[in-house]
Amino acid sequence: MLYRLREYHRPTDLEEALRLLQRTDIRTVPLAGGTELIGRGGAEIEAVVDLGALGLDFIEREGNALRLGAMVRLQAIVERLEEVADGLLAEAARRMAGWNIRNMATLGGSLVGSGLHTPLSVALAALGARLAITGQDELLPWPVGEIPRGQLITAVVIDLPEGAVGTGYEQVGRTPADHPIVCAAAVASRSIQGEVHTRTAVGGLLVRSLSIVDQAIGGDVPAAVEAVAAQIAPPSLPEMACLSDYRGSAEYRRAVAPVVARRALTTAIEKLAQ
Repeated sequence: MLYRLREYHRPTDLEEALRLLQRTDIRTVPLAGGTELIGRGGAEIEAVVDLGALGLDFIEREGNALRLGAMVRLQAIVERLEEVADGLLAEAARRMAGWNIRNMATLGGSLVGSGLHTPLSVALAALGARLAITGQDELLPWPVGEIPRGQLITAVVIDLPEGAVGTGYEQVGRTPADHPIVCAAAVASRSIQGEVHTRTAVGGLLVRSLSIVDQAIGGDVPAAVEAVAAQIAPPSLPEMACLSDYRGSAEYRRAVAPVVARRALTTAIEKLAQ
């Protein structure tokens, strides 16, 4: 709980929101959907800036460019993007939480508060998503490092494949309803010239990043899939670089990561061929 909270702001202007967040005399944090902030709390938080009136809840598509505002609710992604990118974003958002939480949780809040190793994070990485962040002149590829204090994610931008596309998602967890221990998303696209390119992202393996592999697929599809799986967790990967906790040891994660990557990529390629 936010026991020391004494200020609540709901600005309608982005510059005003940033001014409030950048104050040094009072510990101020952004409030998006609230599902992460309220649950996590923090005795040091004294003020919140509600982002709900900044107009960042948009979903826009122009040609192959898809722009998602940081305040888009996860349930809106589930409902409105089912036909986009072979449904990968909708599926990943659905797996983030139950219906009630999805109607409150936002895209930006989930990326900042839920960490790297979530279904939505991995799906965005597989799609080559980029982030618009205040204070940055250029879009930054996801995943990015820590967002500087006083700055905000305003949008997620995805350049959708121009040709045919197939996607796959796989995960392992203690139960189907739990957050994944290891998860993988894969995108296979065929260009107008007939070239097949794949991008596979795995979360839950590395401590500080996602494992991402780009590959052109030739005639020997099984060999190409195995090559990607081998790159996800190569024998040279040091144990200290891998996550290890009560849900899964580093050894377990290294063994499972290539399996879920292989399954996700195989599904993506098979759907592309349909």
